[in-house]
Amino acid sequence: MQRVVALAVVLAIAGSAAADPTKQELARDATELTTDCIKGDALSCEALAARDRFGLGIAKDEPQAIKLYNRACQAHVASACREEGLMIAIGDGAPKDPAKAAPLFDQACTAGDAQACDMLAALYRNGHGVPLDLAKAAALYDKACTGGLAESCGSLGTSYVNGHGVAKDVAKGLALLDRACTAADKTACGLLGMTYAMGKDVAKDQARAVGYFKRACALDDGFACHALARAYQHGVGSAGDANQVDVLEARACKLGYAKACPAATP
Repeated sequence: MQRVVALAVVLAIAGSAAADPTKQELARDATELTTDCIKGDALSCEALAARDRFGLGIAKDEPQAIKLYNRACQAHVASACREEGLMIAIGDGAPKDPAKAAPLFDQACTAGDAQACDMLAALYRNGHGVPLDLAKAAALYDKACTGGLAESCGSLGTSYVNGHGVAKDVAKGLALLDRACTAADKTACGLLGMTYAMGKDVAKDQARAVGYFKRACALDDGFACHALARAYQHGVGSAGDANQVDVLEARACKLGYAKACPAATP
């Protein structure tokens, strides 16, 4: 499960006093981190792993990054366990092995890392490297949601709406999805838009659907931009909204939603 979270974590770890550290500064920093890591500073090992992983000021070396994350993980740095697990789960620097990644996610999750709980939940939800277990996935999404991870609230909401691993509770599911959407989870916003547009498990409400599609489109969801354009095409919205159709379709295409592109078949 590839995530933008991984890059955000690395940027946070790699940050220095300067807003835009030069390659030379990063290289010098890497030398200092290497010294501190050898001395047993686990956080330095984790930060150095990020530089090896993404080639920040030093040559990219993903296998070395895994070793360094492992060293920090063994010293109980939860985020390092998570990132080691993520690299192994997606096959960066080591053979892809979700089964090997699962205990690393579990270790980090147990230590309170919400992102690790979310990653482990995804493995159980899809049966990747672990037995398919929707109830366990829902429990892990709940833990991650409680830990402040918006996308996990959205995933838990979907579980409640569909009755996957928990007793079906549409109202609770929609509330969780709305919470995630409010916290800028574009997937949750888009799902809510589709739910109200189609009237699945709720009364159809095109105006409400448009509101959620607007949020998702603003968060760079290509499908939502396309859905919003189609809604405006069919007269939903305020006067003048129909004039935005071409702009929205162009945005959807630019964001990678192929069906919105001029050459695509409707």
